[in-house]
Amino acid sequence: MKTRIIKLSALLLLLLALPGCGRKAAPDLERVLEDITAAAELPPMNRLSDKRMLDHCGIDAASTPQAIVLVSRDGMLCDEIWLTESADEEAAGKIQAAAETRTAQLCRELKDYLPEQYAVAEKARIVRKGTVTALFIGPEAETMEKILRDAF
Repeated sequence: MKTRIIKLSALLLLLLALPGCGRKAAPDLERVLEDITAAAELPPMNRLSDKRMLDHCGIDAASTPQAIVLVSRDGMLCDEIWLTESADEEAAGKIQAAAETRTAQLCRELKDYLPEQYAVAEKARIVRKGTVTALFIGPEAETMEKILRDAF
């Protein structure tokens, strides 16, 4: 009888542990942003409100457990940072598509008007890992991408 209770207890523990297997938790994106701002030389940036995120890039904060969008205060610079964790893979795919659209839009706008900013926008980095999607536009996009990847 005692052996049976031990076996049942072990089985119960195993079953409780299974739902967490295979899926890593997303990193704390506020912490990732702190690491980015410490390591990268960024221009002064504004953090968008939930409403502005929806208007500017189509990100609905209600469906994202974590969502941070920063844009350069200087209208002559194209620097942007998006750090998002979506509720599911489908929502993450939509944010990735929005990031691709935003990057293409910036490139079209900047190509003839600000060629040096066009070169920056062309090197934008879009990162997608599970439900986390990020967009890095700026001279240090590669550094920002590395910091996010290291957070996983």
